[in-house]
Amino acid sequence: MSKKNFIIFILFMIAGITSYLYVSNPATDYFNKESEIYFDSTDDFKKINKEYVSKIVTIKGQVTNVNSVSPFLSVTLDGSFLFSFDMSKTNSQFIIQDQIVIKARFVGYDDLFDEYSFTDCKVVE
Repeated sequence: MSKKNFIIFILFMIAGITSYLYVSNPATDYFNKESEIYFDSTDDFKKINKEYVSKIVTIKGQVTNVNSVSPFLSVTLDGSFLFSFDMSKTNSQFIIQDQIVIKARFVGYDDLFDEYSFTDCKVVE
């Protein structure tokens, strides 16, 4: 084996091992991850929401709508905060006009529907 072929072989081995380690790395568990910040109201979150895209936040608000579409449950707080719950991970009952605290990952603001979207949601007790 020539020196050039040996170097190419080693580079392919390093690339292969690196790719395997990257692909086999487990996904981030946002559902059980700790919250980075607590917001006492949805108005406080609206002021600085761009700083928390893809981060875990805890928000307190009033339930204004509940929509069940299997396998997800959508809960709206204060008219414009949409939280998507996995039905298999929550046992919470949501009643319109209740004040609740939810920990979730902020996905972003949808200006078409005027909604702040959240996933990996969990009711904090």
